[in-house]
Amino acid sequence: MFNQFNHHKRWIERINLRFDYWLYAFATYVLPIVIALLSLMALFFWEAEYTNLSPRKVNFQVFEQDSRSLSPNEALNELTRREASPLPRYKAF
Repeated sequence: MFNQFNHHKRWIERINLRFDYWLYAFATYVLPIVIALLSLMALFFWEAEYTNLSPRKVNFQVFEQDSRSLSPNEALNELTRREASPLPRYKAF
């Protein structure tokens, strides 16, 4: 009985060693290659999510807010009422 149990134990250990070997080989060699191939496919073949085929200038309108708080509609009305003027770059507040 003990010999039969010992035989099964060695058989299970051999299966575990083989499984560990294949798992290590998969994680070390196969998986990085698959990730690299998928990354290259994504880089060259997938359609870009955000394309910039026709760049355009975006104008920003701002006004200096006084102490009163404005609702979004009031702020929009204030921006459309005033004449747009360009902002100086890198203005320190």
